Formats: sequence, structure tokens, C-alpha cells
Amino acid sequence: MATSQSRRVRSSLGGLLALVTVGGLSYLGAAQPAGSVLAISPLPTPSPAGTRDPAGTTTTSATTTTPGITTPDGTTSGASTWNVYFAGDSLLTRKIADKVSPFARLFPKLDTASLAIVNVETAITNSTTKESKEFNFNSPPRFAQLMADAGVDVGSLANNHSLDMGDQGMLDTIDALTDAGIDPVGAGVNLAAAVTPSIHIIGNIRVAVFGASQVIPSPKWVATPTRPGVASAGKHTIDKATEHLLAAVQQAKATNDVVLVMMHWGQERMSCPTDVQIATAKRLREAGATAVVGAHPHVLQPIVADGDGVIAYSMGNFIWSPRSGITADTGILELRFDGDKLIDTIFHPHRLDANGWAASINDLSSQQRIISQVKRKCAGADGSKPWPGN
Repeated sequence: MATSQSRRVRSSLGGLLALVTVGGLSYLGAAQPAGSVLAISPLPTPSPAGTRDPAGTTTTSATTTTPGITTPDGTTSGASTWNVYFAGDSLLTRKIADKVSPFARLFPKLDTASLAIVNVETAITNSTTKESKEFNFNSPPRFAQLMADAGVDVGSLANNHSLDMGDQGMLDTIDALTDAGIDPVGAGVNLAAAVTPSIHIIGNIRVAVFGASQVIPSPKWVATPTRPGVASAGKHTIDKATEHLLAAVQQAKATNDVVLVMMHWGQERMSCPTDVQIATAKRLREAGATAVVGAHPHVLQPIVADGDGVIAYSMGNFIWSPRSGITADTGILELRFDGDKLIDTIFHPHRLDANGWAASINDLSSQQRIISQVKRKCAGADGSKPWPGN
């Protein structure tokens, strides 16, 4: 889509920040109504055009030069510097006032990134035909435009709710996102469409974004060469669906500079990833993904450096219904790049407000408590034990 090709690198990454050291990791404590930011780690990799339509075909478009990002001290980085925001599970299943946005209390704002990616865990349709399952989520068509207005560029539909209103509901969701200027990934009219990445040109850098799910409510939800559905990665990481995804990632890496994958996986309310998540992340990194970012557990899980890339096992809830405890803890993951090299990984802690919508927080103890969840030590997640399957 033209929107994704010419996406502006927007105003600012935030206000002046003061460096604080806590527990051996660097935190940037904001003087603004924002949360602090956790600098997880400085982190590394070389093409020209294409964008995806709902059918998964590729069309060429001109490369648009994007200016450098504006850093917190007010200076502007070089034209090769850009950033990506990732956020977790998002839906809007109730009516809200016309001028209200569920994204109003974010810091940083999603539209201050070169590229913003969320998990769209809902159908967006006027259809009333429900799948037979415990929970069915359907958001009004307006939700797509609210996401676009907030700055969302890519919405992953590879999850266990995008077909809650049936095949037609999923196709309506693809149309709603596309019409709003958001690239849908991870689902499509057939397998080819579901595993086709969204391509974004940022300066002279080509970025490919995939979505895939290991949480499949029914075999009929899986996209096939002749049937619409989601991109499946399988539950056992060595099945044909996984190999198909890995091959697509490897192929994308050959023609793009940076590959990003959003995964739907793991067990709900578990603070550590499963062995399947860990093994899948390893294989995706080996196939060429710079970042693998997860959703579905509805809680935060560790963010770990992996050589020249990063794995974020779960981003938790983002725009959801009211929650408490750790299911209300969330954040925005920011990846900063210089050209094709990942140079910084930053976590911006948030918490769901009374509406269930992510909001930045000022309280330092709350920030540190939330940050501790993405710093959590989970066996194997940081490579501290042999990877499953090795």
C-alpha cells in the first residue's frame, strides 16, 4: 500500500530523559508523563520494492526516502536511522464515543515510529455469524480507522480470533485494515497470501513483516492453497506448516534487509515461554528474522538479546478489556536500527487503564515491577541451556 511505502518517521521519540542504573541495566527515566524505558541491549545486517494486497500478490512502487528519527535530546539522527514499535493483543468489542481513542494515553505515541506493528486479535466485521468456540471477538469497522489514526502500519491476523466470525469475517477484517491503510499479515484468501510478508521501504532499507500462529482453534482455520485462513506455524515446530513459514522467511531475507516476525504462541498467563516457543524462535532467527515478537499469553514474557537480533516472547494485552494483576501490565517494544543493523532494544512500560487500554505510567516502582517481567530469567529463553531439539 502506498501508505506503508511513504510512512513518515514522525515527530519525536519523547522528552528529555535522565539515565538511571538499576540492577545493572540502563533505564531512561522520563521527565514527561511517560514511563521509563528499559534499554535491554545494544544489538546487528543488505535491495528494491513491493507491497502486499489482500490476495498476497506483490506490486512494485517507488522507494521513498525517510528522514532520520528525532532522538530524545532533540537532535536528528542520520537518514539511515529508523525505528519499529511492537505492541500486543488488541481489540475493541464495545462502543465508545466518537472522539475517544483507545490509544490516547500511550507514550511514546505509535505514530512517532517509522513502523508500528500490533496483534489484531479480533474480527472486524458487520457479520453476525459466529464460529462455535468459547470466546468470539468482533470489533466494529471503526476500530481499523482508530488503529490507523494512532499510527499502526501493520496488523497481524495470525491468531486464534481472526476467524471468530467465520471466513467472511476474516476477509472483511482484511478489507477493513487495508481500507484504513494498515497492512494485514498472517492471514489471507489462501496460503500464499497468508505467508506473504508486508514490505515497507524506509529510506533505502527494505523491511519484510510476517505474522504466524501456533494457536489454531480448528484445522479449518489454517490457510491452504485453496482455502482462506491463518498462517500456521504448527504446534510442534518441525511440521510442514513450520517449514513452509521458515522457507518464506529465508526467501524474504534474501531480498530484504530486515525481516520481522510476529508470532502467536505459548500458554495463557504463563510468565515464561514454552520449549516450543523457544525452539520456534531459534529457527526463525536462523532463517533470517532479526526480531521475533510474540503474543497470546496475555502477560509479559522475557525480552532477550539473541546475537545480532532480539526475541520478545510475549507483549501481553494492549488494547483489551479491563484487567488486573500481571494481565494488566504491558508495554511498547521499540527497536532502533541504523540501516540494517539493530542498534538498540528499548521497552516502554505501560499498564491497562480502567477501560482496558494501555497507558503510560509515572510511578517508578510500578515501572520497575513491569520491567522486571521482561527481564525475568526463564530456563532456555536466554540460551542458558541447550535449545530444545538440539
